[in-house]
Amino acid sequence: ICAEGYINIYGRDITERKQLENALRRSAERYKSLAANVPSILMRYDKNLRVVYLSPRSAEITGIPVKDLIGKTNREVGIPKHLCDIWENAITEVFRTKQNKDLEFDFPSKGQTRTFYLKLAPEFGTNREVEHVLGISTDITKLKKIEEALKKSNEELERFNRAATGRELRVIELKKEVNDLCSLTGQARRYPLEFEKEKVNEKNQVRTT
Repeated sequence: ICAEGYINIYGRDITERKQLENALRRSAERYKSLAANVPSILMRYDKNLRVVYLSPRSAEITGIPVKDLIGKTNREVGIPKHLCDIWENAITEVFRTKQNKDLEFDFPSKGQTRTFYLKLAPEFGTNREVEHVLGISTDITKLKKIEEALKKSNEELERFNRAATGRELRVIELKKEVNDLCSLTGQARRYPLEFEKEKVNEKNQVRTT
């Protein structure tokens, strides 16, 4: 209340701020939905190798609730030591080099061994220092099985080709022997061999030139 007995009312337009808050909320909701539904596992580590964020799908693979992992290292929750060694070395390298790092590893899950492709990337702060390491881990078990099947098929095909080539060469040798015997006995050659035709053609070309 001012000296004259009037009440001063001040107003401020906060429309822009509310719009920004709503936009940020919608963005956070979209990110949360994406992280929950993407088939890969999303993660974030701090410099002490603690899990800062982990998408829900992780629990389906590890059998460990996400809430039990947040704020802890993989070692502290009982992840196999050899995997902790691999992951920690890779994460530490990203912090040190500020470069991406890719790796593959096998993980025991639900009574079977699954193969995962893990891509790690640095997350920079305002000072251009690496504050966190981000990761996305994708199950490539089916892909690896397909690759193994293709590799096996190629190996079998190569063995077959070598065997077929060997048999073909042996047949050619036998035909040549029969032709040689026919020549010795004054008989016409029984098997016209392609390589012999090529030699005749080459001789004819030489004569015509």
